[in-house]
Amino acid sequence: TLTVGSNNASTLYQGQLTGTGSLIKTGTGRLDLTFENTFTGGITVAAGSLRTQSETSFPAGTITSTGGTIDFGIASSTETTVSNNFVLPVTGTSDLRMFGVFGGGGSAPTPNTTVRLTGKVSGGVAGRNFYFSDTGIGSEHDNVLIFDNGTNDFTGTIFLNRATIAFTSDAALGNPDNDITHYSENLLGKIRFDADSIILNPLRAVSLPTDANSRPFDTQDFTGTIAGPISGVGTLVKQGTGTLILTSNDSTLTGAVNVTAGTLQVDGTIPTSASTVTVASGSTLAGSGTLNRSVIVDGTVAPGSSVGTLHGLATLTLGSSSSIGFELSDWTGAAGTGYDTITADSVAITATSATPVTIVVTPQ
Repeated sequence: TLTVGSNNASTLYQGQLTGTGSLIKTGTGRLDLTFENTFTGGITVAAGSLRTQSETSFPAGTITSTGGTIDFGIASSTETTVSNNFVLPVTGTSDLRMFGVFGGGGSAPTPNTTVRLTGKVSGGVAGRNFYFSDTGIGSEHDNVLIFDNGTNDFTGTIFLNRATIAFTSDAALGNPDNDITHYSENLLGKIRFDADSIILNPLRAVSLPTDANSRPFDTQDFTGTIAGPISGVGTLVKQGTGTLILTSNDSTLTGAVNVTAGTLQVDGTIPTSASTVTVASGSTLAGSGTLNRSVIVDGTVAPGSSVGTLHGLATLTLGSSSSIGFELSDWTGAAGTGYDTITADSVAITATSATPVTIVVTPQ
């Protein structure tokens, strides 16, 4: 066993580590590994931080943190797959940043880097925050960390500081009651669905920050569901050409909701707020839920996912070249079951004769 860092100094090691022994990082300093290492005894980070400066600096095997930080040093605009198993601390109360994305030779985050975790992430403790992305100072760096192992069973709040958290299943996010929390301080963080038909567990709450800045939810071209409650004052931004479905009736989100691409399907409740729901041109608001706020549509509003009723709008504003999608199964049936229905306190039309509102009727 090789133990490094007991003097609290930082070390840059540019050689190769081989053999069957293990590596233990102690002390408050940082250990940077730069070479392709092949030792097989595993790594324990007891304190301070351990950082790779290339994609191959971590050898195969398990990396255990009992109180330290693990960072990935990845070259800009590259993607790498990390197959190591990771064990998170199971004791303690302090917050940890476990997976930073940094430049191969420096201390600042580099843009457009992706780390795909295919190994199992286990351990952790309830009530502890784990920062699963870069925490550098400055603008958004477009880095992505993909959870790609459906057997992950770690425990702890997934604390999104900046960049993108992506996942290929709900199970990849660990225990079903691991919440996802956005950091504040005007830092942009994104949640991304990386497979189709993912349904986030109803116990998995999503918290937007205390600032009003935008926080994107990107479905790409998939359909994804957030079944748990969403809270906060930040702006929820729907991105991607696919469909994001919201099913919780327990959300307390007071921030705005902006549909910039694809479809937002509200089958739960968006709580009352002075903030609006806006639907950009080319995007769609659908669902059979309750919105409890004003809606401005420059794209399409389409009640239900088949025939249904979109409830509780304060003022529905239909903009230029907007459209209403109505599905019809029975002309003589009841509103919401025979044909689509929207309930609103009032309707305002800002469209003109040159750019009218279009009503599209689709038989069912």
